[in-house]
Amino acid sequence: MDRRPKVSLKLLSQMRKWLFALLALSVFSVPALAGTAQQDGQAMVFSIVRNAAPGCEPNCPEWIFAEGKIVGNSPSGLKRILKQAGKRRLPVLINSPGGDIDAAIAMGRMIRARGLDTGVATTRFKGCTPRDPDCRLPPQSQGAYSGNAYSGGAFCMSACPLMLAGGIERLASPWSYVGVHQVTTVYREAKVTYKTRYRIVDGKKEIVDRTVASRGPTRTRTTTKLSKPIRKKLIGYFSEMGIRTATLDVMLSTPPNEMRQLPENEMLELKLITRFGTADMLVASAICRQAVPAANCRATMTAQAIPGPVKAPKP
Repeated sequence: MDRRPKVSLKLLSQMRKWLFALLALSVFSVPALAGTAQQDGQAMVFSIVRNAAPGCEPNCPEWIFAEGKIVGNSPSGLKRILKQAGKRRLPVLINSPGGDIDAAIAMGRMIRARGLDTGVATTRFKGCTPRDPDCRLPPQSQGAYSGNAYSGGAFCMSACPLMLAGGIERLASPWSYVGVHQVTTVYREAKVTYKTRYRIVDGKKEIVDRTVASRGPTRTRTTTKLSKPIRKKLIGYFSEMGIRTATLDVMLSTPPNEMRQLPENEMLELKLITRFGTADMLVASAICRQAVPAANCRATMTAQAIPGPVKAPKP
């Protein structure tokens, strides 16, 4: 008797499965502030900046400029600029309307791992800016732009405080704006139809292969209901950074279409900042004239100011 199993191939019709994307934090739209490099809606950009204050040279503080909307690949941008900075501990001065919550947490952890300070401040550049594709840095700048940091008019909202929380020392002055609101989870759904071939072996189904037959349109839906995994993630992150978990309650008390400004004393109570002061204190020229200059000071061979970046001539 032939005992080999009988094999037959059949096509299953339309096995449907729903696919879900992960969450993001809604961005609260704000107008661009005068005197800043920020343009509302543009993705976060990073660069190293050297203090351009008169009389600063030959030993001037430098910092990491981080400005714009936090998007999914923002951590990659921060990783590149940290590689450029090498072992130097440059403070990260942030000016951002918020954005992707997972990216903000990732950058906060990168900042903490490097032992860097953070502050809410904007940068006014001397010459062209990092967003200018025609901007050219002089060789003696060693990859650093030239500019001045200002706390007044700077902002850090929505997901941005999660990035701010990564700093060892964290500063945000009364002249800057730090705001929070509810987390909005965005679900993106796409209906996918699969074709699956299977065979019958001794009366049992065995899948041979599966291919995508068609994809339906992507739909989105949002909710402000905080799931247990997301709550656990945020509470765990705040605890890890030494921030009071009550910060989450403050966030959840404000609808997503509004913004709750955190005054300086409340930020100190929540440990979102470590002391009263302005973020530009982290990069003031005076910190390089101390008996022991700050870690973010870099000396040059000349007391002459390093020329600022210039636009490349048009062909």
